[in-house]
Amino acid sequence: MAYQINWAPAREDVRSLEPGIRKRIIRKVGSIAEHPLRFVERVQGYPLFKLRIGDYRAILNIKQDAAGIIVILVGHRSKVYQELARRMH
Repeated sequence: MAYQINWAPAREDVRSLEPGIRKRIIRKVGSIAEHPLRFVERVQGYPLFKLRIGDYRAILNIKQDAAGIIVILVGHRSKVYQELARRMH
């Protein structure tokens, strides 16, 4: 069963990206919907996961009991973790 993907928290992050990068990120996140835990790693210090997409990262909250993936944040790897810390604190 494929997990449902909720882009709402990261909608503005995704919209601000260049079209080619945006398309690549959307495609990559969609491709893990069947078995998301195979393709992600834990984010140190947070109950979240990261998906590597070239130089970009998608920060995800994976709800196994509800079969859902919530895209929390998308950004360049050089800035995404600082932005995560800012939003979470």
